[in-house]
Amino acid sequence: MSEIIKKSVYPENYLIGAYSGSIEETDEMYGKILHLLKTRCDENNISYSADIDSLANTIFKSIVGEVKKENQIELSFNDINDFEKEFLNNISEIENMPENKRVLALDSITNQDFMHNPTTSIMQLTKEYMASKMEALSDSVCGLMEQAEFDFSNFNDEFDPFSDSSALLTEEEKTKYKNELEFFMLLPKFSNMFRINKKYMTKVYNLRNNFLIEEIEMEYPEYIEQLQELLDQKEKNVTYYYHGAQSLSDAENIINNGLYMQYGEIGKTAKANLSLAQILHYSYGFDNVGRHAVVVIAVPNGENIVDINLDKNISVSGTSQGLQQGEFNPEYVIPNQYIVGYINKDEKIVIKNPNYIYSGELKNVENPKSI
Repeated sequence: MSEIIKKSVYPENYLIGAYSGSIEETDEMYGKILHLLKTRCDENNISYSADIDSLANTIFKSIVGEVKKENQIELSFNDINDFEKEFLNNISEIENMPENKRVLALDSITNQDFMHNPTTSIMQLTKEYMASKMEALSDSVCGLMEQAEFDFSNFNDEFDPFSDSSALLTEEEKTKYKNELEFFMLLPKFSNMFRINKKYMTKVYNLRNNFLIEEIEMEYPEYIEQLQELLDQKEKNVTYYYHGAQSLSDAENIINNGLYMQYGEIGKTAKANLSLAQILHYSYGFDNVGRHAVVVIAVPNGENIVDINLDKNISVSGTSQGLQQGEFNPEYVIPNQYIVGYINKDEKIVIKNPNYIYSGELKNVENPKSI
């Protein structure tokens, strides 16, 4: 056998890449593993299918059929080689839906709602099918590499790890070897499906965000205008951070007294440079911080605006990083002059902080209570 794989290679790490779309037929590693699996079958006179397209479509149609049966819907997915085209058709159909259905359909994809979106269901069932076979394949490939002792320097080109003719295989073992080879030959096909899905999910998220903004703008045009103006007004050499408040009263308290924190890094309690859509979506943790109000903090580039909290009598109730409820004595505080204001998501209005200053110019911001 002319190709032996070196000891430093970990096949399980390579195989798992199929789920992220990183396995291709042209990969050096793919060729080496394929050689090992084919040699094992050839040396034991095990027949296997060479028509990978047909084999892939048989499995693909079975998965599509399962989705049709479970969801009771019609699907246009017929050929694994047309998956990208059909995926785009699915997105196009969503774009042309009535306004009241578009966001719901896109949510079914982004929220992994398997019962309402065929593409999501197909990807999930494909992943389940692969997972059911991946562990056995990984163990088998690792065994073959060990059999070859990894280091090819110990062997000549005639070394053959399958040359022990005294070991007779059972029919069950032959079927196992055949199935593992055929499954491995299918991996680039399945990997490509995940690559396509990953490629177009960005488009799906962008569509969802745009449609959401359009829906809100139709009902609250001034609110969207205020948010966009807030983003456009950001001072030069300043980064905006967004902190999800527990409630509107908490947001108002932060404007008046500053943001008290458990940790000394702003990145642990706020997110930087959110887009308009991300602000509208902002809500996380079991208590959905940011659902009602989002506080906007201005951080001059290169400056540390986090101070040590010297008032040990301060006790903050509610949350610590959106993960634990209760009360805690904060170690740090961001002074309220760095608080631009907050977004009142319940009443759909942006509130400005009268005490906000842009520290780069130390200039007060006027017209505090509205943009």
